[in-house]
Amino acid sequence: MGSLSSLKDLTIEECSNLASLPEGMGSLSSLKDLTIQGCSNLASLPEGIGSLSSLTDLTSRRDGQPLITFRSYN
Repeated sequence: MGSLSSLKDLTIEECSNLASLPEGMGSLSSLKDLTIQGCSNLASLPEGIGSLSSLTDLTSRRDGQPLITFRSYN
């Protein structure tokens, strides 16, 4: 995923077969907004998410209900 280091926004929707996200997501150093919706088999987020220093918005929804909402006002 290193070649995507300039990616700023990522939306993952309706991926019902997605069980996990790659650990390499921690290398998306420019990622500011991550939205995950309708991925019913996604059980957890990779630890690398914690190293996304540019991340200001993280939203995860399942069946329309929020699971995670994080918004930084820095």
